Amino acid sequence: MAGRAERALVTGATGFVGAELSRLLVARGFSVRALCRAGTPPTRLEGLDVERVPGDVTDRASIEAALRGVDVVFHVAGVVSYRTRDAARMHAVNVVGTRDVLAAAHAAGVRRVVHTSSVVAVGSSADGAPIDETAPWNLGGIGAYFDTKRAGETEVAAAVARGLDVVIVNPAAVLGEGDARGNLHQLVRMVLRHGRAVVPAGGVNAVDNQDIALGHLLALERGRRGERYVLGSENLTFVAFATRLAAALRKPARVLRLHPALIALLRGVAGVLDPLFGMKPPLTPATLRSMGRRFWFSCAKAERELGYAPRPVDDAMQRAVAAMLADKEFRS
Repeated sequence: MAGRAERALVTGATGFVGAELSRLLVARGFSVRALCRAGTPPTRLEGLDVERVPGDVTDRASIEAALRGVDVVFHVAGVVSYRTRDAARMHAVNVVGTRDVLAAAHAAGVRRVVHTSSVVAVGSSADGAPIDETAPWNLGGIGAYFDTKRAGETEVAAAVARGLDVVIVNPAAVLGEGDARGNLHQLVRMVLRHGRAVVPAGGVNAVDNQDIALGHLLALERGRRGERYVLGSENLTFVAFATRLAAALRKPARVLRLHPALIALLRGVAGVLDPLFGMKPPLTPATLRSMGRRFWFSCAKAERELGYAPRPVDDAMQRAVAAMLADKEFRS
C-alpha cells in the first residue's frame, strides 16, 4: 500500500509456523503485529521487529483490538493435540476461535485472510497414490484434532459466503529448527539412546517450515478466494522417514515396523486407559487410529497457481536435529 508498509496480523505468532512466517513477513517489508497469549513466552520472536499485542483467539475483544489498522490477517493459531482430554480446548480454538477471528476480520474490513488449516482436513490416501484438495475426507472420528481442523474449514466456507476474502493453506508435517512436537523428539531419542526406531506402517508428507512460511505469503499474493492449497514436499513411508532421520543424526539405527496386530491391541488398551489417566503421544487413541494410514499428498495445485516450489526435507531435518541436540532440556 502507498505511503506505509502493509500491516499484517499473525495469530499464533509465537508458535513454530507462526514465528517463521512472522520472520519472513518482516524480511519482505510488512509491518507485523503478533497476537501473543498471556503466559506464552515469545522466545521464537526474540530479536524480531514485530509489534507484540496481548490477546487470544478465544477472547473476541482482544481479537477486535488487535485488528485495528490491519490490512491482512494470517490466522495461524491452533491447538495440535491427540489427547482426548484436550478436545474441548481444540474446539474452542480451532473452531470457535476461527469463527470469531473471521467475523472480526470481516467487520474490520481487512482485504484478505490466510487461514492455516492442515492436511488432516484433506484426508489420507486409500491406495497409496498422493491425494489433492479434491479428495473425499476420510478421517472423521479419528480424534478431535482431525475433526476440529475440518470444522475450521467449514467456518471459512461460511465466512467466504458472507463476503470475506479467505484463502486456506493445508500444511503437511512441518520440520525445522524449533520443532517442539513430541513424536519427533521421541523418535530422535529412540535412535540416540537405543540405536533403533520403531514406526508404524503408512507414511507422511514432510515439508520444510521455511517453505510453509513462503507458501503462506504466496497464498496471500496469488491464491484464489475460497480455495485451499496443500503445502507439502516429500511423501515418505515412516520407515524411510526414520531412516533419513537416523542419517541426519549420523547414527546407525535399525528401523523396525510395528505389526498391525500389535497396533490393534494397543488401540483397545489406549481406549480404556485414556479416559482414566490421559495418554501421551504416540499412544493416544487418536494416534493409534491414524497409524498405518498414508498421509501422502500432491502439491500440484499450489505449484501451478501459487508458484510454490518446495525443497527436499533433508535440510529441515538437519536443522531440527541440530536444534534438539543444542537444547539442554532435550538432552537432560
